[in-house]
Amino acid sequence: MIVLALLLAMAMPSGARATSPAPLPSAAVPPARNEMLDVQRHKLPNGLEVWIKQRRDTQAVEVRAVAKVGFRYEQPLDSGLSHLLEHMLFKGTERQSESELKWAVERRGGSRNGITTTGATYYYVNIRDVHLPFAVEWLEDIVFHSRLTDDHLRQARQDVYSEQGGKYPRFIERVFLTGFFQPPELRAAALAFPHAEIPERVIANLEHVTAERARAHFTAHYAPENMAIIIVGNVDPVEALAEVTRRFGSKPPGRKGPTSYIPYKEPRVTDEVRTRFYPPVGNMTDVRYGIWTRGRLDPDRHALRLICRHLDRRLKEEIRYKRALAYSVGCAAYDELDAGALFGYAEGERGAEDEVKGLMGSVTREVIDRDLTAEELTDAREAVLGTRVRYFENNSRLADFYQDLYLTIPFGQPLPDDMAALQAVTTSDIRRVAKARLRPGALMFVVARPPLTYVGTAVLSVLVLLLIAALIALRVRRRKKKV
Repeated sequence: MIVLALLLAMAMPSGARATSPAPLPSAAVPPARNEMLDVQRHKLPNGLEVWIKQRRDTQAVEVRAVAKVGFRYEQPLDSGLSHLLEHMLFKGTERQSESELKWAVERRGGSRNGITTTGATYYYVNIRDVHLPFAVEWLEDIVFHSRLTDDHLRQARQDVYSEQGGKYPRFIERVFLTGFFQPPELRAAALAFPHAEIPERVIANLEHVTAERARAHFTAHYAPENMAIIIVGNVDPVEALAEVTRRFGSKPPGRKGPTSYIPYKEPRVTDEVRTRFYPPVGNMTDVRYGIWTRGRLDPDRHALRLICRHLDRRLKEEIRYKRALAYSVGCAAYDELDAGALFGYAEGERGAEDEVKGLMGSVTREVIDRDLTAEELTDAREAVLGTRVRYFENNSRLADFYQDLYLTIPFGQPLPDDMAALQAVTTSDIRRVAKARLRPGALMFVVARPPLTYVGTAVLSVLVLLLIAALIALRVRRRKKKV
């Protein structure tokens, strides 16, 4: 499902008085320059898309191969197949063994990995810019020349089991799928999107997956028409395109993946969702309050981002700075391809749960009941733009940005200018979106409250030990009587 990101609240020195920072005057904020849109997009005759972003202020380059296949392309019984295949591609090719593949990158001081997400699987090399030809060749080797043998499948299974902490028995998987021990974001998403087996859940085993099945999954999805090469760094765009064309341009188009993509459906919303024994023990309650969104496809995405930033400030002021009810407080907005969430969060003492929930509700209603001032809107906009600019100040995060665009924007369509869209949001837009989206029936609480406190657990443990001791003593006494 949707893994909701948490933002840590900014620390405030003890004893300091909470004061509102001076707002930034609108005239002092220059229009944002969205240089990220200055990216070259090409499409080779075989259907492969090539994205190239030249960055002369770096001495490194990231090259990644992206295939449109992930958890959203899997049926429930195949959950984890894309991830398993990702590991298989690192186990050796027709030209190199696994150790040779990995050492080839490491000896050049680079890093490499494969990642499986809900909508894509990608492989990357991050390395010095002088090694661009090597990086392109290396990716071409693992993507199109991996052997995918039975032995590689066995090794890949062990990798996946190791990543999840071991091979779980089927019983553990069944318990997890009932909702027990699920983190709050998974618990909420499981109830809201029961039709979608999106996340890679706890995998009891992958023994039913054969090498033939893995190869069929590869053939269905790893074709140039279903893939892109993304290059970000200090490269000459002409030379980079020529290198990609030389290595990938002769591959046959293949065929696009089957239409088994799990579509988005409107989530079910309830007033409150509570976790089941997650965490099992603790003195803190994790409270979240928010809405589901349509992710990057949401028409109100930019206004929601600004609302989130304003709520972040107000929640910290009311819950943390004024009342010290919780330390980790704020608001987060998470965008997947076509699903996401906006939610306030606070983690505080168990006894403060009701007060925290009341404050979350009142702060949220503020945005509906009154217009943001010009200063508040300017502050929210500058915070969002500033965070965005800083976040994308490296090759890997820029590559993430272009990968999301590749997955959502058909080739030939113009790229959306998010910065210009943020600049264009007005106070009336904020009020309209807040009234339409932050309304009863759309908002819901997600609460993770441990059933046992540390003291309660200690008392229960003592009682259990005393009961065991009493049973042992009774058994010993009965034996003595028999003697």
